[in-house]
Amino acid sequence: MLEQPDYGVSARALFIYKHRKKIYGIALFTLALVVIAIIPGAGYKVTDLELYQGGAIGGGGVGEGSHTVNRLFNGYIQVEFNPALYPISFLMGNENVLRKFRGAAEFWDYEGEQLKEAVTLGTLFIELIRNLPYFIAAGLLATLLTTKLSKTPVIKRLTTKLKIRRDAWP
Repeated sequence: MLEQPDYGVSARALFIYKHRKKIYGIALFTLALVVIAIIPGAGYKVTDLELYQGGAIGGGGVGEGSHTVNRLFNGYIQVEFNPALYPISFLMGNENVLRKFRGAAEFWDYEGEQLKEAVTLGTLFIELIRNLPYFIAAGLLATLLTTKLSKTPVIKRLTTKLKIRRDAWP
Protein backbone atom coordinates (compact mmCIF):
# COMPACT_ATOMS: atom_id res chain seq x y z
CA MET A 1 0.00 0.00 0.00
CA LEU A 2 1.31 3.41 -0.92
CA GLU A 3 1.72 6.07 1.72
CA GLN A 4 0.58 9.56 0.99
CA PRO A 5 3.40 12.09 0.97
CA ASP A 6 3.52 14.67 3.74
CA TYR A 7 3.27 18.15 2.30
CA GLY A 8 4.19 19.89 5.53
CA VAL A 9 0.64 20.54 6.73
CA SER A 10 0.21 19.82 10.40
CA ALA A 11 -2.83 18.25 11.99
CA ARG A 12 -3.48 21.47 13.88
CA ALA A 13 -3.57 23.48 10.63
CA LEU A 14 -5.98 20.98 9.09
CA PHE A 15 -8.21 21.13 12.17
CA ILE A 16 -8.28 24.92 12.07
CA TYR A 17 -9.03 24.93 8.35
CA LYS A 18 -11.81 22.37 8.75
CA HIS A 19 -13.47 24.18 11.67
CA ARG A 20 -12.71 27.77 10.65
CA LYS A 21 -16.37 28.84 10.44
CA LYS A 22 -17.01 27.63 13.98
CA ILE A 23 -13.85 29.34 15.22
CA TYR A 24 -14.91 32.60 13.55
CA GLY A 25 -18.36 32.26 15.12
CA ILE A 26 -16.89 31.71 18.58
CA ALA A 27 -14.56 34.69 18.17
CA LEU A 28 -17.36 36.93 16.87
CA PHE A 29 -19.77 36.06 19.67
CA THR A 30 -17.02 36.42 22.29
CA LEU A 31 -16.11 39.84 20.89
CA ALA A 32 -19.76 40.89 20.97
CA LEU A 33 -20.04 39.89 24.64
CA VAL A 34 -16.85 41.76 25.52
CA VAL A 35 -18.08 44.90 23.74
CA ILE A 36 -21.39 44.74 25.61
CA ALA A 37 -19.54 44.14 28.90
CA ILE A 38 -17.41 47.29 28.54
CA ILE A 39 -20.36 49.59 27.83
CA PRO A 40 -21.09 51.73 30.90
CA GLY A 41 -24.57 51.01 32.20
CA ALA A 42 -24.86 47.64 30.43
CA GLY A 43 -21.83 45.80 31.79
CA TYR A 44 -20.79 47.93 34.73
CA LYS A 45 -21.70 51.05 36.67
CA VAL A 46 -19.33 53.32 38.58
CA THR A 47 -21.22 53.95 41.79
CA ASP A 48 -18.60 56.08 43.55
CA LEU A 49 -15.37 57.73 42.48
CA GLU A 50 -13.54 60.18 44.72
CA LEU A 51 -10.27 62.00 44.12
CA TYR A 52 -8.32 63.91 46.73
CA GLN A 53 -5.41 66.08 45.75
CA GLY A 54 -2.29 64.88 47.47
CA GLY A 55 0.37 67.35 46.40
CA ALA A 56 2.69 67.71 43.45
CA ILE A 57 5.79 66.02 42.12
CA GLY A 58 8.42 67.49 39.86
CA GLY A 59 10.16 65.88 36.94
CA GLY A 60 12.28 66.57 33.93
CA GLY A 61 10.62 68.60 31.22
CA VAL A 62 10.60 68.30 27.48
CA GLY A 63 13.41 70.66 26.68
CA GLU A 64 16.80 71.28 28.20
CA GLY A 65 16.54 73.05 31.52
CA SER A 66 12.73 72.80 31.65
CA HIS A 67 10.79 71.39 34.56
CA THR A 68 7.26 69.96 34.78
CA VAL A 69 5.03 69.42 37.79
CA ASN A 70 2.51 66.58 37.99
CA ARG A 71 -0.36 66.57 40.43
CA LEU A 72 -0.68 63.66 42.84
CA PHE A 73 -4.11 62.27 43.63
CA ASN A 74 -5.36 59.77 46.17
CA GLY A 75 -8.77 58.25 45.85
CA TYR A 76 -11.04 55.27 45.60
CA ILE A 77 -13.41 53.84 43.05
CA GLN A 78 -16.43 51.60 43.55
CA VAL A 79 -17.70 49.67 40.52
CA GLU A 80 -20.80 47.49 40.34
CA PHE A 81 -20.72 44.73 37.70
CA ASN A 82 -23.65 43.15 35.87
CA PRO A 83 -23.95 39.55 37.12
CA ALA A 84 -25.23 38.34 33.71
CA LEU A 85 -22.03 39.52 31.99
CA TYR A 86 -19.60 38.98 34.87
CA PRO A 87 -20.80 35.73 36.51
CA ILE A 88 -17.35 34.56 37.64
CA SER A 89 -16.82 37.84 39.48
CA PHE A 90 -20.29 37.49 40.97
CA LEU A 91 -19.56 33.95 42.18
CA MET A 92 -16.26 35.12 43.68
CA GLY A 93 -18.06 37.90 45.55
CA ASN A 94 -16.70 40.73 43.41
CA GLU A 95 -19.98 42.16 42.11
CA ASN A 96 -19.09 45.41 43.92
CA VAL A 97 -15.40 46.25 43.72
CA LEU A 98 -13.88 48.94 45.92
CA ARG A 99 -10.36 49.87 44.90
CA LYS A 100 -8.09 52.47 46.47
CA PHE A 101 -5.50 54.10 44.27
CA ARG A 102 -2.80 56.74 44.15
CA GLY A 103 -1.70 58.28 40.90
CA ALA A 104 -0.17 61.25 39.18
CA ALA A 105 -1.98 63.36 36.59
CA GLU A 106 -0.43 65.65 34.02
CA PHE A 107 0.04 69.26 35.02
CA TRP A 108 -2.83 70.46 32.81
CA ASP A 109 -5.31 67.93 34.24
CA TYR A 110 -6.48 69.93 37.27
CA GLU A 111 -9.42 67.67 38.14
CA GLY A 112 -7.72 64.35 37.37
CA GLU A 113 -10.18 63.35 34.64
CA GLN A 114 -7.63 61.26 32.74
CA LEU A 115 -6.66 59.53 35.95
CA LYS A 116 -10.34 58.71 36.64
CA GLU A 117 -10.67 57.11 33.20
CA ALA A 118 -7.43 55.16 33.61
CA VAL A 119 -8.46 53.79 37.01
CA THR A 120 -11.93 52.86 35.73
CA LEU A 121 -10.47 51.03 32.73
CA GLY A 122 -7.89 49.30 34.92
CA THR A 123 -10.56 48.03 37.31
CA LEU A 124 -12.72 46.93 34.38
CA PHE A 125 -9.82 45.15 32.67
CA ILE A 126 -9.07 43.04 35.77
CA GLU A 127 -12.65 41.75 35.95
CA LEU A 128 -12.85 41.33 32.17
CA ILE A 129 -9.80 39.06 32.13
CA ARG A 130 -11.19 37.12 35.08
CA ASN A 131 -14.45 36.48 33.15
CA LEU A 132 -12.84 35.71 29.78
CA PRO A 133 -13.40 31.93 30.13
CA TYR A 134 -17.14 32.63 30.52
CA PHE A 135 -17.19 34.76 27.36
CA ILE A 136 -15.40 32.06 25.37
CA ALA A 137 -17.67 29.30 26.71
CA ALA A 138 -20.77 31.35 25.89
CA GLY A 139 -19.42 31.93 22.37
CA LEU A 140 -18.76 28.21 21.96
CA LEU A 141 -22.24 27.31 23.18
CA ALA A 142 -23.93 29.89 20.93
CA THR A 143 -21.94 28.73 17.91
CA LEU A 144 -22.69 25.06 18.54
CA LEU A 145 -26.40 25.81 18.99
CA THR A 146 -26.63 27.83 15.79
CA THR A 147 -24.82 25.15 13.77
CA LYS A 148 -27.02 22.46 15.31
CA LEU A 149 -30.19 24.44 14.54
CA SER A 150 -29.10 25.09 10.98
CA LYS A 151 -28.76 21.32 10.38
CA THR A 152 -32.26 20.41 11.61
CA PRO A 153 -34.68 18.98 9.02
CA VAL A 154 -37.15 21.86 9.47
CA ILE A 155 -34.55 24.47 8.57
CA LYS A 156 -33.31 22.37 5.64
CA ARG A 157 -36.86 22.00 4.29
CA LEU A 158 -37.47 25.74 4.59
CA THR A 159 -34.24 26.61 2.80
CA THR A 160 -34.95 24.16 -0.03
CA LYS A 161 -38.46 25.58 -0.46
CA LEU A 162 -37.03 29.08 -0.56
CA LYS A 163 -34.52 28.02 -3.19
CA ILE A 164 -37.25 26.49 -5.34
CA ARG A 165 -39.43 29.58 -5.07
CA ARG A 166 -36.48 31.83 -5.83
CA ASP A 167 -35.73 29.78 -8.96
CA ALA A 168 -39.33 30.02 -10.09
CA TRP A 169 -39.11 33.80 -10.56
CA PRO A 170 -38.18 34.89 -14.10
